[in-house]
Parts: sequence; structure tokens; C-alpha cells
Amino acid sequence: MPNLTTFLSENQTAQQALEAIKTLISEIRDYGFVRIFTLPTFEELIAASQVQQVMENNDIQALVDIYPFNYPPEDSPTIVIGTRIGKRRAPTIEVSPGPLLMEERRVSFWINNGSISSIIIKVLEEMFVVKEEYKIYSLIAAYAGDRGDVGSGLDGLIVEDLEIAGIVEKSFTFSLYKWKSLPLIHSVAYTAVPYFHGLLASPEKVLNFLKASGIDIEETERLLDMMTEEEKLVNTLKALTEYLNNVSKRKREVTEILYEGVEVKEDATKNFDVPSILMHGFKQGSLIFLGVSDISLYHVVSLITLGKYYYKAEDLYLKTITFASSELPAALAVPKSYTVSGRRGTLLFLPEKPPSPTLLYRMVRDFGIGREAAHVVGFNASSKTMVPIDSLKRASLDVIGIIRRSISKGWKIDGGCLVKEDEDGREFKELLSS
Repeated sequence: MPNLTTFLSENQTAQQALEAIKTLISEIRDYGFVRIFTLPTFEELIAASQVQQVMENNDIQALVDIYPFNYPPEDSPTIVIGTRIGKRRAPTIEVSPGPLLMEERRVSFWINNGSISSIIIKVLEEMFVVKEEYKIYSLIAAYAGDRGDVGSGLDGLIVEDLEIAGIVEKSFTFSLYKWKSLPLIHSVAYTAVPYFHGLLASPEKVLNFLKASGIDIEETERLLDMMTEEEKLVNTLKALTEYLNNVSKRKREVTEILYEGVEVKEDATKNFDVPSILMHGFKQGSLIFLGVSDISLYHVVSLITLGKYYYKAEDLYLKTITFASSELPAALAVPKSYTVSGRRGTLLFLPEKPPSPTLLYRMVRDFGIGREAAHVVGFNASSKTMVPIDSLKRASLDVIGIIRRSISKGWKIDGGCLVKEDEDGREFKELLSS
């Protein structure tokens, strides 16, 4: 099984940092306790949960907390996910983008061709046995983070591990909701990313569109049924890609629908506590889990056991799809746009709070709004503005700094968002300048 030491064989500095991390983890073992501080964003929450599970499986008590709402005590051994907090007295490991840094009792570590979750897993594997089912969540995090190719870098090592274990298989798959089990027209209608603006939550409209495109399709026909009809399948994918290009604000490719990805094998979903939707590919599965982080920002302890709460998460996903189909068209037609201090902001006005603001943001972003650096997307409903923290992160902004300054100005955290009373968007505009 490929390990991190081998992967870093040509990077001597990174190897030295890894050896320093092993020394610090040995110290943490002696303490028998570690505090895990994480940014309140989806990929980091998964990574923090993976650390917690592995530590507790090895008799090290582990407490997950959110930074910057709480700060680790000076004398507590700490693992920090997604940010850096500086030198402290106790052993400190920071996994965050930036240069490698080795100080006495502190190491800041990062690998450019890996996701934060895959880095965490491979570091932990250097000293502990890591259960294979924990690694599945690294792939969910990779897809949620828009890393379409999980076959390379550290993500590729995770895939290789899971292939050897018989849990996943590489294949051509579709990023359409439950494409193996649902009729195609339902699968397209209930897909969040890619976002089929105008067809959402309406299988009838999907059916009419495909027939108008010259595709002879039955209401009950699945993508799985089309596999033996190559010409029909190709024409269907071309029609869907053309539709996306006609309604989107960016160029679309067929690889957004059909791609080379990984799927969990059917037996693995029975043997491990993971949702069966991952049999259909990870892209929609990752978004369902993304909805979970909206249920409660602080529900991060044992996050990777949330597979057993899958149906609650799926309800949230489907409610968001239905909400978007009725409310997003009008909101997208008259957005408020701001430019402040080199940052762009788009505020969409809605009649009520969306079931999952984070997932709704992902749909808006897929449509083409908020994909540029320093472009923040927010929602306004019932005289309140909601800014998904995920939007701040994807805009490459200082998430910690903005959260701290915003909270000092009366913003609160709710449902994975910064929230504040804001009737006309002035508070949103001010947030862009913070």
C-alpha cells in the first residue's frame, strides 16, 4: 500500500517535516489527549473528524472545536486544520496551505497536490492503522472541493488504497442524481450540480426538452438502460450539455455530466456505514453531505459517522432542489451587485430562508455566479442577509479575519452562514469591506 514517505521521496524538506510531525504525535500519545481546532468549512470539518476518530481508536482522547470561536490553551497539545495559530508551548501540528515550517514543538505542513483530508489521512497512516471507511470521506471532501480528478496526487493514493480493499472501483460515471436507479428525466430534474436552470424539480420539462431535441425516450427509461444504445446515449449527453450552455453564464463541457470517477461498491455500502447514494458516484453524494453541515455548524464531533443520518440529509437536499426551482429564477433575474475594495459581491433576494444556504450557493456558483476570486455570494430573506462561510473560503478570502470582524459587528453564525439583520443589503456591502 503506497505511503506518504514514499510519495515524498523526492522532497527532502517535506520528509523532514513529516519526521518532526511523528515526533510531535509521539508526544501527543504520551499526553493521551489532543484538541483539534478546525475552520467551520466542510472539507476541514471532515478532516478534523478523521483525526478525532483515528486518535480515539488509539486511546487518545480528542476534542473537536471551531476556530476562531475558541482558541486552544497554551498547554494543550493541538492539531489545527485549515489555518495557522502560531507558536505555543504545547506540541502543535498545523495542516494548512502555505510554506512548510518547523519550529521547536510546532510543525506547519502542506502538500500542494493533495486535499486537506487526504493529507490528514496519509499523515495519520504513518503512525496508526486507519480504517478504510474513514478514507471514503476524503473522496467526498475532494469532490465537494471541486477537485474533479481524484485519480492523481494524494487523492489518487486514497483511491488506490480503497481499490485494493475492494471498497471502490474506477469507472466512467455520471454526475446526475441517482442515475442508476431513477428514470433519466427524474435524475436530471433532481441534480444540483450541474444545475439545470429551468428544468429543476420538473421531470415533465426534462422529458419535453429531450423529445424536442429529437431523442425518443420513455418516462421510465434510465441512463443505465441506455448503456447498450451508444448513439442515443451520446445524443442525450450532447443535448443536456447544449442546454447547460444555453442557460449558463459559463461554458459547459460534457465532462461535467460524464466523467471518469470512483464509486463505492454495493457490498461496501452494506458493510460500512456509508450512504448507498455513493454507488452512483461521489459528486451528488458530496453535496448531500454538504447539506449536513448546514444542520448545525457545531455538530462536528464524529462527523464521519453521519452516514447513518443520510436520509435526513437527503431530505434537506431535495427540499433545497424544490426551493431553488421555484425561487432562484426570480432571484437570479434581479441580483444586487457590489464592488468594494477590490471584492465583488452578489446578493440574491429570496422570499424565505433556503433549507440549505450552502447547497443553494453551490448551485448558484455552478450556474456561473461567484466563481471568480474575491467574489462573495449571499442571500437575503426576511430582512436578514446570509453569507455561506463556504462562499468566503471559495472566494479565497481571509475566512478567520472576516468571521472575527463580522461577529464583533453583530453578525452571528447560523446554518453554516454569517447572518445579520439587513433589510436592503447595506450590511452585506459593509462585510465585503471588512
